[in-house]
Amino acid sequence: MNRPPNFLRFVGVAGLALTLVALQTPVHGASAAVRTTKTSRKATARTTAKKVTRTTKPAVRKTVAKTVARPISPRVAPTTSQPFQGSTSTLAPDTIPTGSSTSTVAVAPRPTSTLAWTPCATFECATLDVPRSYDDPAGPKISIALQRARATGASPIGSVLINPGGPSGSGIEFLANRPKLFTPAAREQFHIIGFDPRGIGRSTPLSCASTRDRDSRTSKQYIDAVRDACANRQPELLPTITTANTARDMEQIRIALGEPKLNYLGVSYGTYLGLVYADLFPDRVGRFMIDSAVDPVLRAIELTAGQYAVYEARVTNFMSRCASNRTCVFGPNSLARYEALLAKLQSSPLRDGQFVLDRATLESATFALVRSALETTLARLLVEFERNNAAAVTELARLFDSAIPSVNDLLNDPDGDGMYYQVACYEGFHSSASKDSPAAKLAILTAKAPHFSASAANASGTQACVYWGNQTDTRPQPSPKPGVPPIVFFGSINDNVTPAIGTRKVAGQWPGSVYVEIAGAAHGVMSNNACANEAGSVFLLTGRLPASNACQ
Repeated sequence: MNRPPNFLRFVGVAGLALTLVALQTPVHGASAAVRTTKTSRKATARTTAKKVTRTTKPAVRKTVAKTVARPISPRVAPTTSQPFQGSTSTLAPDTIPTGSSTSTVAVAPRPTSTLAWTPCATFECATLDVPRSYDDPAGPKISIALQRARATGASPIGSVLINPGGPSGSGIEFLANRPKLFTPAAREQFHIIGFDPRGIGRSTPLSCASTRDRDSRTSKQYIDAVRDACANRQPELLPTITTANTARDMEQIRIALGEPKLNYLGVSYGTYLGLVYADLFPDRVGRFMIDSAVDPVLRAIELTAGQYAVYEARVTNFMSRCASNRTCVFGPNSLARYEALLAKLQSSPLRDGQFVLDRATLESATFALVRSALETTLARLLVEFERNNAAAVTELARLFDSAIPSVNDLLNDPDGDGMYYQVACYEGFHSSASKDSPAAKLAILTAKAPHFSASAANASGTQACVYWGNQTDTRPQPSPKPGVPPIVFFGSINDNVTPAIGTRKVAGQWPGSVYVEIAGAAHGVMSNNACANEAGSVFLLTGRLPASNACQ
């Protein structure tokens, strides 16, 4: 699931998914990535790297984990399957098109919103009070922050809510960072709305910040510190941080917007969130786009193992191509040389002042550079590492800071970590995986990806929930209900965060739905592929389902 960037937090420990968002980040769990200090949480910030080994780790931990290692479901006591009482009974009959191939948005009356939108930078912002606990809807309230890109046309006909994943991905930041999401034609007719889920960002936060062990994101000390801070500062809010309650918050947003149906785009963990909404409020589902879906049945270790298999394939493929290409400076015998370099760094990390390159960091950095199409740079750096050129370590650290700046936004985010672990551990994705010993889980990952053994040892799903404690398995299993219209699913063949096989499987479970697949490795297809963005936009505008091969 990912934090976006998160997003990707869903599958690893840093997701994802970011996120993300839908985040695009390297493999999660490097032992020491570039250590950085976040300069801005509301924009993609650049930070000053202090240690190479901390950059890759948090980056992946929050991104891949958020996006992939963090597919999660809600720990919801009595309200797990019960919608907020009265939340839909007073609404007018549905008039928004259901998304069938014959419907058109032109028949929908213009919605009347009760939200007070005010200018904020180039957007409009609002807050919505919702019940802290849906078991006590008349009780204490919390605030949900929203931001919208106002429709450019004079007579907009509706809104579409977006979520980048995580859990703990900020929809507000996702909106700000995706100015080309949806076509101009769709943006003319629809407001695009992002929101920060309960517990993070501008919504009522968990307030989990701690000064203890801020650098070691997956260590027991850090997780203990975040858990204790969350529990001590927000003891009533923490148990309500669930997927189902976030879905109920989405229903309150729909009501406040005055729209009979909710139109929605969810990425990574946001796909699971959207399907949980559809399960709870089937008669309120409008045009849903499910992008890079998480399979809710998989245990975290199974999802993470699938990711690691993709990591392994991508890196070994690069080594094979390098070995046979005379212009690649890290050939011939590229794979053997890489294995020798990993072994050397495992016993003797390479240092250049404040920067340290160990095996786990190189594993994660290699995948990140391959994925970022920086293979020529990677090959040159690998040669320098073979020569024990310490200056190349600093170059790698600075490369991460400049070439992959979104990673920095995932660091030093204890509220996001608190939300992620609360959902992931209480709702079963990681807790179910904890039934295997850490050694058994590590064996599963290293069997899938022998060239990622060091970073696998730090993967969030292997130990994080053991540290978080109070593990359960209460994840909702969303399923089609009468009244849910066809949904458009998007996936990419080589998505390493939420593998395509899972998206295909989930799409096949929702009758009448369409799965659109693209080539490549995009996680978050609509925001990375013009054809998919066009297909989703046409669906939003007209309700016409795209052909399954529309983007092949």
